[in-house]
Amino acid sequence: MLAEGYGVLVPPGNCNVLAEGITSVLQSEELREKLIENGAKRADEHGQTKIAKNLWKYM
Repeated sequence: MLAEGYGVLVPPGNCNVLAEGITSVLQSEELREKLIENGAKRADEHGQTKIAKNLWKYM
């Protein structure tokens, strides 16, 4: 996980905690909206156009 607010981090191999994480996202509209918003911002920060523009700085 990159940082808090981009998803629900659970330890590997723990199905119960994974189920709890999935359930928390499904049951909390506020959490879902936060994750969607943060994910969209992250995608914009690392989109193809932005990456291409940054590459030109080093060429």
